[in-house]
Amino acid sequence: MHATTHVVHGMTTRHCADLVSAELGTLPGVDHVHVDPIAGTASITSAQPLDPALVHAAVTRAGFAIDEPKRSGASWRPFVRHYLEMLVAMAVGMVVLGAVVDGIVSVLGAPSLLHRADVSALVMATNMTIGMSLWMWYRKHSWASIAEMGAAMYLPFVVLFVPFWAGVLSGEALMTAGHVLMLPLMAVAMLRRRDEYTQHHGHGHGSHAHPASANEAA
Repeated sequence: MHATTHVVHGMTTRHCADLVSAELGTLPGVDHVHVDPIAGTASITSAQPLDPALVHAAVTRAGFAIDEPKRSGASWRPFVRHYLEMLVAMAVGMVVLGAVVDGIVSVLGAPSLLHRADVSALVMATNMTIGMSLWMWYRKHSWASIAEMGAAMYLPFVVLFVPFWAGVLSGEALMTAGHVLMLPLMAVAMLRRRDEYTQHHGHGHGSHAHPASANEAA
């Protein structure tokens, strides 16, 4: 369920609240509407995020003006879930594809290639990106979000290659620091598109969902 609270201007009586409630109740997917004329708010619970344009139109039809909705505190639960899901997908990609890469270089007779820390780091970042990207595609995230998350995998290593090549950073430190820096970069990328990550994306291989409006976050 998705919940939003909207500030409605102009309500003075219970009759005003009833007018607003009646209009909002006609919107598709609305499960419950609570309008408080004293506080000047309208809280809506719906099965899916509502189009803010429809909410605005409904309140306008009732004869009142509406502000932007306040976010429900519950919206962080799907945000955290998306983050954890991507971490799992990254780990799976690293393990499964890592084994495939090891087999390929072994067949080619070049296992020593992966002994270089910079090459190993790029291969590992690629494996994690593939695993995470496939999961995000499955979860119908936008292509822009997938690209940003992929960048979060590579950027730490690209930056750390400079001190590594200069001999200031060891190979072990490169791998450790690169993995640690990925985590906050992922969170930053998600916060840039918070509305997309605070919604419950469905499973399936249909078209990708576009980032939702800030008014739709649940």
